[in-house]
Amino acid sequence: MKRFVILLIILGFMLGGTALAPALHSDGNASPRVTKIGFVGDSITAGAKTTHNAVQSEIATLGSGYEAVNRGMNGATTTNWLPGGTYLGSTLQVFRSEGVKIVSVMLGVNDASYLKLSPEKYADNMHRITAALLDGTGVRLVVLNYPTYVQRDSDTRPQIARNLEAYTKELDKLANGSTIVVGDTKAYDYFKSHPDELIDGIHPTDAGYKMLGELWAEALQRALAAHPLE
Repeated sequence: MKRFVILLIILGFMLGGTALAPALHSDGNASPRVTKIGFVGDSITAGAKTTHNAVQSEIATLGSGYEAVNRGMNGATTTNWLPGGTYLGSTLQVFRSEGVKIVSVMLGVNDASYLKLSPEKYADNMHRITAALLDGTGVRLVVLNYPTYVQRDSDTRPQIARNLEAYTKELDKLANGSTIVVGDTKAYDYFKSHPDELIDGIHPTDAGYKMLGELWAEALQRALAAHPLE
C-alpha cells in the first residue's frame, strides 16, 4: 500500500511538470517568445522608393524575438488615420488578430507638407489615434517617433520645418510616461544634416532607411528598459 501511494505521488509530479513545462519544438528546445510590433505611419513607414525600409532595419537591429506588422500607408496623414476611417479600423483588426503588444507610430510629414496642419489640430488627431490604439486592443505600449525632416526647395520649406518642429513638442505633451512614450527624437536632425540620404526630399535612400530603423530600434530599447511589458 505504501509503495502504491509513493507511485501516485511520483505520477502526480510528472503530470504537473508536463502541464507547466514550456512548449517544445521537435528538437526539444523551448518555443521562443515573440513580441509583435505594429507600425502606423505613411509611405516612409511603408518603405516607398527603395527595396528596403526602416521597419526591416529596426527588426534586424532588435534581433530575434521581434516581428513586425507593418501598416504604413502611402500618402497618409493623421486625418486619414482618425478613428472611424478605413486605415485605423482595418489596422486595429489586424493588430488584434496578430497579438500586437507594441505600436510604433510616425506621422506628421504629410500633415506638414501637404495639409499645412496646425500643431493644435495635429495634437488633437494624435490624441484620438493613440487613444484608439490602446482601447481594448491588447496593445500595451505606443511609441511616438518624431516625424522626419523634409528638404523642400520652395518658399514653403520654412513653414514646413516650423510645423514639424512644433509637432514634436505636441508629441512630448501627449506622452504619459506609461502606455504612451516618446520614441526616436534623433532622425529629424540626422536627415537635416544628411539631406543626400533623402531621395526626393522626403523618402530616405536605402542608407537612410537603415539609419532610421536603427534609430527607431535604439529608442524602443530605451522605452522597454524604462517600461518593460512584463
